[in-house]
Amino acid sequence: MSQKLKLNLYTRSKNLKITQKPVFNMLSTCAKSVYKIPDGKLLRISLDYNDKNKKILGLLITGDFFVYPEEAIEILEKKLVNTTLNGKILKDKISNVIIENKIEFIGLNVEGLVTGIMMCLK
Repeated sequence: MSQKLKLNLYTRSKNLKITQKPVFNMLSTCAKSVYKIPDGKLLRISLDYNDKNKKILGLLITGDFFVYPEEAIEILEKKLVNTTLNGKILKDKISNVIIENKIEFIGLNVEGLVTGIMMCLK
């Protein structure tokens, strides 16, 4: 029986400094992407996912876009954990989170976010 390790890859403090915690999960893969959204801003994704079942274990979304409310990125990052890395599933999940939390983006959109996340698999 294998022991499952809980993974909390990224922690944000109140002043929004980002610290990375070490990862000790043998099934996880860490990947990064940088994507320029057409007619938008630059998006950076740091992704930790289970290579076996392609589920997100941890996610960090950064870039030079704007978002309202301020905590929207942290909400998205938390809600996407355990989501399967599939374009349609990600698009639906992100769209639902945006609607539920009344999130507004400037320089970023759902399609660009999905593309940036999926680029981590290449």
